[in-house]
Amino acid sequence: MNKIVTISIAAYNVEKFLDETLSSLFCPDVINDIEVFIVNDGSKDATADIARKYVDKCPTSFFLIDKTNGGYGSTINASILKATGKYFRLLDGDDWFDKTELIKYISALKKTDSDLVITDFVKRIQTTREKLQIIDMPLGK
Repeated sequence: MNKIVTISIAAYNVEKFLDETLSSLFCPDVINDIEVFIVNDGSKDATADIARKYVDKCPTSFFLIDKTNGGYGSTINASILKATGKYFRLLDGDDWFDKTELIKYISALKKTDSDLVITDFVKRIQTTREKLQIIDMPLGK
């Protein structure tokens, strides 16, 4: 079954952040509409172990690609080769989705045939989560 969006997560030594990243995508309202490729780019920490927990929890939506370190571009190439989603999105291993916004995002993607979809994002201070900036971009036209 093709998904509405493939999310590629570049993951290199992100054990401190990856659980929060993946749990933000583990949302019953949209889990069947997304596929998430966690591309372990030769991590030396527990990144792959954390990813495997989500693959075991939901093997129809979460997938682990283990590879030797090749850099950010190689993680995109590894996941795009396996992607089945109508859309393709990048998410860093230390970033996350707000679940309410994720539901709205998937709903909007289902209603559009745009070639390109650009979304808002929020920059936050990592330790305090204080919002620094909201970048407002409309969903494709």
